[in-house]
Amino acid sequence: MSGPTQKSEFEFTSPTEPKLELQTKREAEEYVSKLSKLMRREDIFTELANVMAAKHNLMSMPTRVTEIESKQRLVTELTDKATWICALVLGKEALVGYAGADLREFNGLVSEIDDQVATRNLEPEKHGEMLLINLRNCLSRSR
Repeated sequence: MSGPTQKSEFEFTSPTEPKLELQTKREAEEYVSKLSKLMRREDIFTELANVMAAKHNLMSMPTRVTEIESKQRLVTELTDKATWICALVLGKEALVGYAGADLREFNGLVSEIDDQVATRNLEPEKHGEMLLINLRNCLSRSR
């Protein structure tokens, strides 16, 4: 018989209805802190897959002119979330070593690899894990 499970304070990003959550530096720091406290690596994989699915879904939807700015803020936040997850799992040095201080190139790589992994139609946990494995391989080859 196993002991009691500890309930996480972490709320996963919705892949279909993401919302702005990290509008202040404090909110962003809290998100990263909660990520780092997740007990199961599978939870980090799932969160990354959800973040990428939400970003893909947002970018695939038509946007009214009046909604462009709010959609862009949400896409930027999702990109930031993915970057923080990657930095936590792969190490900040690996990200900076790939793209220097300008992370646009790294974010493009994440999107490119995510598109490739998405063709495999995996469960979120496996999708996030495969995305991170492929990123790690790419980053290690670029050194």
